[in-house]
Amino acid sequence: MKRGIFLVLFAVLTLTSAQAMISREIDFQEFFQKSDLIVVARPIAKTHVTKERISFPGVVSVYGSKEHPDPAAGLETTFQVLTVVKGDPTIKSFVLHHYWGLPDPSFKGLSFDGPGIVSFDPDVSDCTGEYLIFLVREKDGRYAAYSGQAMPDQSIISQDGDGFDQGKCPPEFPKPQAKAAQ
Repeated sequence: MKRGIFLVLFAVLTLTSAQAMISREIDFQEFFQKSDLIVVARPIAKTHVTKERISFPGVVSVYGSKEHPDPAAGLETTFQVLTVVKGDPTIKSFVLHHYWGLPDPSFKGLSFDGPGIVSFDPDVSDCTGEYLIFLVREKDGRYAAYSGQAMPDQSIISQDGDGFDQGKCPPEFPKPQAKAAQ
């Protein structure tokens, strides 16, 4: 017991960097009423990394006494619709627009309650399945999780009861091109 208290006290006193975010719980009624599309769907293509780069909305990291935005890469995953619960009953597939956190080499601290990121791969059994998904339509025609880009895992519910293990199926980022010798 004393050792545990010492370790917590040590961590608090020596912590110079941290990542955290405030998230809110969304009840089922809000999900249902405010989503444009609610489906049961399964990924039919591996999550694809786009060239889009942003900072996660509502997420900051603190290094010393300064706040820094959390970098993220755009992702797209194509899903096959199995059942439409709400929305266009003729939709057969859709593209989920979401993000993956990028490493920040200057961040050396602990991460608490960071973004609820997701990624899928239909060829890997732990990275696929059927999901109940609550979506909003974006201006460009893609869909995003109703719960927002920083917490898509709240809007994507696995039908097998497992939650997301963010380490099991990370997206494949393109390898940097080597510069040609001159």
